[in-house]
Amino acid sequence: MSSPSSSTIPPAATSAFSHADEAILTHVPELDERLISSTSAGASSSSSSSRAAIIRDLYDVPSTADKLRQGGFKRVALQFSDEGLPDSVAVFWALKRELEEQRKGEGEGLPEMYILADTSYGNCCVDEVAAAHVSADVVVHYGHACLSPTARLPVIYVFPKLPLIPPVSVAEIAKELCGKAREELEGMGDEAKDRTVRLVYDVGYAHVAGDIFRRMTDIWQEIGPGSSSSNASPPLVMTHLDTRTNFEDKLQQRDGEGEKQSGPTDLNGAVGCCGSISEPCNRMDAATSCTGNGNLNGRGPVDSDSTGLEDQPPSSDALLLYLGGESLALTNLILRSGPSLPILAIDPSTSSPSAVRVNTRSTNRLLARRYLALSKARDASVVALLVGTLGVKSYLPLLKSLRSLLTSKRRKVYTISVGKLNPAKLANFQEVDVFVLLACHENALLDAAGADGGGVRQTHSSRDFLRPIVTPWEMLLALRGEEAGATEWAKGEYVLGMDRVRGEVGREQERRARRGVAKEQDAGEDEGSDDDEAPHFSLATGKYVSRRRFGRPDEEDQQPEQLDGVDAGTGTVTIRSGANGQLTRVLESANAAHVGGRSWKGLEQRLGMDEPSVMEEGRGGVARGYVGEEGVTRE
Repeated sequence: MSSPSSSTIPPAATSAFSHADEAILTHVPELDERLISSTSAGASSSSSSSRAAIIRDLYDVPSTADKLRQGGFKRVALQFSDEGLPDSVAVFWALKRELEEQRKGEGEGLPEMYILADTSYGNCCVDEVAAAHVSADVVVHYGHACLSPTARLPVIYVFPKLPLIPPVSVAEIAKELCGKAREELEGMGDEAKDRTVRLVYDVGYAHVAGDIFRRMTDIWQEIGPGSSSSNASPPLVMTHLDTRTNFEDKLQQRDGEGEKQSGPTDLNGAVGCCGSISEPCNRMDAATSCTGNGNLNGRGPVDSDSTGLEDQPPSSDALLLYLGGESLALTNLILRSGPSLPILAIDPSTSSPSAVRVNTRSTNRLLARRYLALSKARDASVVALLVGTLGVKSYLPLLKSLRSLLTSKRRKVYTISVGKLNPAKLANFQEVDVFVLLACHENALLDAAGADGGGVRQTHSSRDFLRPIVTPWEMLLALRGEEAGATEWAKGEYVLGMDRVRGEVGREQERRARRGVAKEQDAGEDEGSDDDEAPHFSLATGKYVSRRRFGRPDEEDQQPEQLDGVDAGTGTVTIRSGANGQLTRVLESANAAHVGGRSWKGLEQRLGMDEPSVMEEGRGGVARGYVGEEGVTRE
C-alpha cells in the first residue's frame, strides 16, 4: 500500500497522532516560569507578607474594584492565564470583599463575577466569546496582554508584576541602560545628535518602568553629552501602554459622554501623552513618547509621537532601549524596526542584567525563513485563512477583504477556525498549500528571533508544520508578484497591525480594479494576458511554477445557482449551454482535486468484484442482555 501523500509530515505531527485517548486528561500545559514568578506562588518565597496581602498587591484588587464600582458593571468576567489560574479563586474572594467594603451603605448589590480560563486562542487576547457566554459587560484581564482593541466589551487590564531579582535594583538597571546608550551614541558620531533615546518595556515591567525612567532622567543629566559634538544630549523619552482605548473610550461610547478625543490613532488608538515627568502619567497610551513639560538637557519637550509601536515602525532616528527578556513582543519590535535601527535590550530577570545590542544574526535568520514562506505563498493555489483570534476588533473586516482579494486572484480560499494551533490539526488539511494566520500582533508569528538560544517559550515553531504559515502582510506581498513584492520587502517595513494590513488590502483591490478597467478599454490587448496567471520562477523550488486557477477572473466569491454536471476526476462542476452544447466550468473543489490526484484514496469499494453475501439475522436484545446470552430469551 502506498503512502497517502508524497509530503513528509514532521515528527511533531506524527507523534501527536499517536497519543492515547487519555492524553488530554493527563496533559500538563507548558507554563512560563517568568510569569509564575509574578503569581502568589513566586512572590511568597521572597516575601514575609501573608498570602492575602500578596494577592491584594499583585492583582491590584483595590484599583480594580474601584473601576468596577465607577463603571456600574453588573456581570464581570475575570480572565486568567494558565500561570495565574491557581490564584483565581483567591482573587475572586479578595475582589468580592473589596467591593463589599467600598459599597457599604450604598444599598447596591454586588456584581456577579465569573472566572474564565483555557482561552480558545492566545492568553494575551481578551476572550470576548467566553465572556459573552456569561453575558458579561466587562472583562478583567489578568496576565500578559497584547492590548489589541476589542470589538465590544470594555477591558480592565491587570498586568503581571515581574520581580527584580536581588541584588538587582532600579538604580542599577537605570545606570546600565544609560551607560550602554551613551556608548552606542558615541559610536554613531555626528548622527547621535539627531537621535531620540526611547525606553520601551514589556508589560510585565510596567510597575517599575516609571521608576527606572525617572532614575534614568537624573543620570542622563549628570553624564551630559559625552564626546558628542552637540552641546546637548539626545532627548530621553518613554513609551506608555494603552489601557484607555479598551476601557475609558469604551465607557464613553456606552454612556454617550461626548466624542472620543481627537487626534491620529493607530492599531491601539494611541494619542499624545503630556504628563509631567515627576508625576505618573494618568494617560497610559500605547507606545507614545512622553517627555512631560520639563526641559530635558536643553532640548525642550519633544512632540508626542502618536504612532504605536504595535502597528507602526519606530522612527528611524531613534535608539531603542528595551526592558524585558526575549519574547515574541521583542521579535515583533525588531522586525518592524529593521536592521538599521539599534536596539539595546536588558533582561531584569537575570541576577546580573546587562544591556546588550540585539543579535542581528538571529533576526536575519528569522527574516530568511519568513521570505521563504512568502515565496511558497506566491506559488500557492489553495489558501486557508486561519482565524487566530475572535477578540480583535479588525479581524473580521480583514478576513472578508483578504478573502475577496484572494478570490479575485483566482485562488481557492478556505476559512478555518481550529483554536490554538498545533501541527496535528493543520495536517488534516493536506490540500491546502499555505495558511494565512489572522491573529494579534504578538501571535501572528510562530517564530521568535533569539529562540534558537532557548530564551523564548514556544509550544511550536514554523518548522513543525506541514505547510507554511504566513501573516496577512506576507500574503499581500506574495499576491503583488515577484518584483513588486520583493521591492516592498526590501524596504524593510514589516506590518503586523490588522488595521494597516486591511488598508493595504483595500488599496490593492482598487489598483486591481483600475487595471481591469484599463484592460477593457485597450481593445488591442489579449484577454488572457494577466501577469498573475503567467508561469513564474519559484525561489522556493528553483523551477518555473504555473498555479492552478480557480473560478473566473471576475468572480467575487460567489456560488453558482445551477449545477448540471460534476466531473469527479478533476473536482469541477460544469454546466452545458442549451444553444451550442458548450461546457462551462463554474465550480472547482480543491479538496476533490487533491483526493483525485492521490495514489491511495481510502478503502476500495470493489464494486462487481466480490459475490454478494447472504443476508443473515443479527443479534437481538438490548445492551444489558442480548438474545443467546445466559438467562436471556427472545420475547
